[in-house]
Amino acid sequence: MNPENDFGIFSVSVLYRNPDTEYRKTPICRTLILTESINGEITADTELLWLTFANLDPSEEFGKEVWDADTLGNRNKIEAMQLELNEVKEELKQYKEELKNTKEENKELRAELAHQKQLNACKCMTSKDTKMEEYQNKQQQNQEENKKLNNLMEEMKLKQQQDQKETNDKIGWLNEDQQKLVSIDQFSQVQTAISDLEHKQKNDQETLMRLKSVQSMALTLRIIRRQISLWGSNNRLRMLMNN
Repeated sequence: MNPENDFGIFSVSVLYRNPDTEYRKTPICRTLILTESINGEITADTELLWLTFANLDPSEEFGKEVWDADTLGNRNKIEAMQLELNEVKEELKQYKEELKNTKEENKELRAELAHQKQLNACKCMTSKDTKMEEYQNKQQQNQEENKKLNNLMEEMKLKQQQDQKETNDKIGWLNEDQQKLVSIDQFSQVQTAISDLEHKQKNDQETLMRLKSVQSMALTLRIIRRQISLWGSNNRLRMLMNN
């Protein structure tokens, strides 16, 4: 092999099966082999090989047929591998596309979730603001109602004071009228009362005189009884002394 170029001359051997022997290598021809390969391995130039096989002698046809079969099988394998590789590439492409779509969907979902969180926060703030506004309105209504109630109580108090004043005035007028009526009848009533009092005093004096008379009589009776008792005692004493 010449290191200065990309080609070299190698012996080409093929495997064939003999019914009486095992597989073995048989040299067929010498041809130019392309020494470059993708993986760093030696590969043959197919066109050169086919030209070489075309120039083979009839005695070398058997080796050519074996080589053709081997090459065709390799081609089929390569095509199958290529198809499989294409399928893998297609699946990988689809996977990348699905991954891209999934990322887009995740991005949309995250954006939607952030938007929903923002909406929920806004709703929460709106609900708090609404409750606060309702509380403030209710408190203001209570203050207004308390103010109205205080005004009403003040009005009722003033009215009560006015009614009390009117009532007191009426009572004063009635007292004046009554005093006028009393002044008219007062003399006769006083005279009647004095007359009744004098009559009562007279009756009391008469009753007192009768009581004094009764007391005098009772006292006299007690004195008489005492004297009788003493006289009897003296008589019994005398009788005892005489005996």
